[in-house]
Amino acid sequence: MGQTKINWHQKEVVIRAETLLEENMLRAATYAEGKVKKNISRGNKSGAFPSKPGEFPKVVTGTLRASIGHEVRKDSRGVYGYVGVRKGVATADAEPYAMKLELKGRSFLRRTIIEEGKKIFKLILGK
Repeated sequence: MGQTKINWHQKEVVIRAETLLEENMLRAATYAEGKVKKNISRGNKSGAFPSKPGEFPKVVTGTLRASIGHEVRKDSRGVYGYVGVRKGVATADAEPYAMKLELKGRSFLRRTIIEEGKKIFKLILGK
């Protein structure tokens, strides 16, 4: 029986795996951001018909929706994806307003991530 030689290029394999994970995390974070924005894109320009507790917030000015963003960071311990309200975007009021909605019965970030969790996880895995 013959022998087969296998060359293991650990450094290249690790670099490629990290690159793929970073790309997949970016896809997942971008997807999650889009879903959050879609969920809060129910119109209410006059402000006369606000969302009810348990519902996604409705759009009045669009400031909240415009402040939603994503970011992917990598360090020596892993790759991390973030979706949320970006600081300094739109107005300074977006962050406290988003926190109030999130914690007072109109969750849009956590709820979206929970509802889309399986899809987000599949995107991270590259499926």
